[in-house]
Amino acid sequence: MDQPIPFDYVGTLERLVGDLRSVADRRVLFNLTGGPKTMAVAAAMACLLLGIPVLYVPEEEPNPVPIPLPIVRMRYVNMLTPKMHEVLHVLAAKGDLSAAELARGLRIAHSTLDYHLARLERLGAIGWVAEGRRRRAAISDLGRVLLLGLEATKPSEGA
Repeated sequence: MDQPIPFDYVGTLERLVGDLRSVADRRVLFNLTGGPKTMAVAAAMACLLLGIPVLYVPEEEPNPVPIPLPIVRMRYVNMLTPKMHEVLHVLAAKGDLSAAELARGLRIAHSTLDYHLARLERLGAIGWVAEGRRRRAAISDLGRVLLLGLEATKPSEGA
C-alpha cells in the first residue's frame, strides 16, 4: 500500500473527508493543530465541506486555551450545472479526453459541451493537455476539490 504524501493537498482532503464522513453519526470536533500546513488547510477545507466545528489549540503557549473557529458548511451545489458535474466525473474516472470523446460519452452536442468546458476552464476546474495538434481536457486539482465538495453534500452511505 502506498504511503500518503503529507504535501498532497487533494489526496489528503479526499482521505479526511472520507474519514470524517465515516464518523458522521458521532459528534465530531476537529483540532487543526500540528502537521504540515497543507494538512491543516486540507483539514479546514474538509470541515468547511462537512460543517464540522473546528478548534485551534495554540501549541506554542504554555497553557493553551482552545480557540473555536467560526467555520460554516460550504456547499458547491450552485457552482456547477448538473452537466458540468457530469463532465468532471467523466474526466476524473476516465482521465484526459478530447472534446469529441467527451461529447460522444456524454451523448451531447459539441456546441453544448463547448459551453460547459469553457465555464469549467474559467473556473479552473479543467485544463488542456496538448497531444500533437489535438488537445485533451484534463480535470485539475480544483476540479477534484469541486467534485469532492459536491460528493460531501450527499448523505453518507448507511446514514
